[in-house]
Amino acid sequence: MSDRAPGAAEFGLRSLVASLYVPGAIYAVGQGAIIPVTALMARHVGASIAVAGAMVGLRGIGTMLGDMPAGAIVSRLGDRNAVLVATAVQVISSIAAATATSVAVLAVATVLSGIGWAVWGVARLAYATAVLPAGRRGQGIATLGGASRIGTFVGPLIGAAVISVVGVSGAFWVAAVASLCGCALMFSTTSRAESASRQAGHGAVNLRETARAHSKSLLGPGLGALVIGALRTSRQALLPLWAIHVGIDASGVSLIFGISSGLDMLLFAPAGWASDRWGRKRIAVTCLAVLAVGQLAVPLAHSFVGLMAVGLLLGLGNGIGSGIVMTMGADLAPLRGRAAFLGMWRFIADAGGALGPFMVSGMIALTAVAPAALSVGAFGVAAAAFMGFRMPDLASLRVDE
Repeated sequence: MSDRAPGAAEFGLRSLVASLYVPGAIYAVGQGAIIPVTALMARHVGASIAVAGAMVGLRGIGTMLGDMPAGAIVSRLGDRNAVLVATAVQVISSIAAATATSVAVLAVATVLSGIGWAVWGVARLAYATAVLPAGRRGQGIATLGGASRIGTFVGPLIGAAVISVVGVSGAFWVAAVASLCGCALMFSTTSRAESASRQAGHGAVNLRETARAHSKSLLGPGLGALVIGALRTSRQALLPLWAIHVGIDASGVSLIFGISSGLDMLLFAPAGWASDRWGRKRIAVTCLAVLAVGQLAVPLAHSFVGLMAVGLLLGLGNGIGSGIVMTMGADLAPLRGRAAFLGMWRFIADAGGALGPFMVSGMIALTAVAPAALSVGAFGVAAAAFMGFRMPDLASLRVDE
């Protein structure tokens, strides 16, 4: 969908820096601070190693649980007020986690953190969809994804500095402060009248009716979004497991991931431009294909240099698709029920993200790491081919109502 909307040429992304991109980056700083230490906090409050590992997955479960309710919240309250709800949930969950003395309290706080992230994400995507011209939407939403990547890259560094002073709970205090700062900046740069005008006519809608009315979009391109999510997260399981298999230590794995993430982070601007220039479908298929080839190449890497090359290839694939899932959802979202649709869309994409590591672990349990990588890669190639040949253009599925 590369047609340019009227006024797209004159629209400047700089106008959204203070209201969308910087608040998103600040909010992501908090998320980046807590993600690496959630398992450590679980051990701190007495969890076993197995339970500590499972605790990390609870945030993803919370995000999935929150996606569709988030759509209803944004539909009813508007994107501006929904950010207040998201911030309140995030601050409460962060404080609860920072002061937790039991595994149960930390588990609840982690799920709540995921729910808060879901509400924030749907609210910000609904705002971006409303204000970005279609011809600049790829660049605009890819930049939003880039801001989030920058925040999650910086977050662990700030978290580490605070942890060195106050202990592991410090990361959660960083998350609470970052959420408040991001919300405050967003509120100071957007007006209630603007939010009301975006919400006008898009009030509370029935989720079931929205799903029924837009089933072709959710079950067609939505499956593509699910597969992209699965391949993106499966690499996070495959790379370290293969590294162990070939004798690469933890510091080497961290370096591979860090450099791969850096390449990924640098590609959001050209990825957004390409999405607007060549269309969403081509970029989504290319993203899938490169990720799939990267998975297929994992068993060929028997040294640090080889695995670094594979990591860079996977980072390239992920970076090519920067913002593409959100952009596809924004393109397909109807005028009436926009936020409800976006909540469902994010649920599908997040379900794919949650599926990836489980898909890898299941295949490894049945075979070994190398066959699992080959199976995931082959699945990605098949999905890219199916999406390229059978998925219709997004413009033909768009329903404005």
